[in-house]
Amino acid sequence: MRWRVSWPPKCRPGRTNISIHFIPMESSSRYGTITKGPEGYSVRIERLFAYPMEQVWQAITDPTKVAIWLAEVTMELEEGAPMRLHFTNTNCDCRGEVTRIKQPSLLEYTWQLEQEPPSLVRWELFPVGNMACRLVLTHQQLTGDVSSFAAGWHVHLDILEELLNDKVDSFYWTWQMWKPKYEEYKERFKP
Repeated sequence: MRWRVSWPPKCRPGRTNISIHFIPMESSSRYGTITKGPEGYSVRIERLFAYPMEQVWQAITDPTKVAIWLAEVTMELEEGAPMRLHFTNTNCDCRGEVTRIKQPSLLEYTWQLEQEPPSLVRWELFPVGNMACRLVLTHQQLTGDVSSFAAGWHVHLDILEELLNDKVDSFYWTWQMWKPKYEEYKERFKP
């Protein structure tokens, strides 16, 4: 497990001892959960990032950054605004509308792929100390092959983490990355 030290420590004037707070940078599982509710299935994935909430917020809302880890996006950050994601690797469009926003901690929008019923995507960010945050992605009201959605989000969040770590600067999602995750989610989730 990796750890991050919060520095500089916050000390009261005149204090000579320094306390260092350690923040665990990996959760016990990077895999999400799939649950069934009255409105369909939900995928929930949590990630802990060693970056301030504002930096992660920018990575999930700035169109130039979103295009690197997810898809080309057209969206205004205001409730009721239309949004469009264009996945260049599949030439597929997702359309929706921003339903809730509270910068820099909450973004929610409807999600409708061509020929699919609408669903709802919710991004929540929670500060962990001053230099880290927990991201919670929930995609709900899903029907059909939910393991496919879980695997897709899992890979996209892996790429988001690489973007935050300055390890990637262009889109490179592939089916070869998705396929093993898909098989693992199918094995983990058997309705």
